[in-house]
Amino acid sequence: QRASFGGGEHRRRAGGFDRARLILASRHPTRIYMGALCPTWVCDYARNQGYVKCQDDGREGVIAFDRADHTGARQLVRVWYRTGTVGTYLSHPRQGKTQLFRGAVDYNKLAHIFHNPRVHTDDGYHRRDDRPLRADAAPHAPPPRAAR
Repeated sequence: QRASFGGGEHRRRAGGFDRARLILASRHPTRIYMGALCPTWVCDYARNQGYVKCQDDGREGVIAFDRADHTGARQLVRVWYRTGTVGTYLSHPRQGKTQLFRGAVDYNKLAHIFHNPRVHTDDGYHRRDDRPLRADAAPHAPPPRAAR
């Protein structure tokens, strides 16, 4: 079975999608990309959504894109194309600067993330940079001993 995604083409294996062996033929039919996401497709789609590329590290397998939202706040989307992990770095009105990571992202989810970086896909985790430490948790204190 074949499914087309914006100039690329996936080949589905009998046992379902195997991320490590997913084959994507990019727009150039002579080049075949072995990985989770095709960097050419990611760059083209991000540019069409109004993002500007601000990082491209082939050694780490990450591409980052930047744009301003309707309030002028910066939206940063980082795509690790070899693993299919996507991180968004946003400014939340109440929580401040936040990070939201999603793993095993396919092309459909990535398109939703580029359209709305705040979208929740129910398969990631959330971090806040300015989270205070709990008052009852000492960083290097030994655990209390039980009374006998």
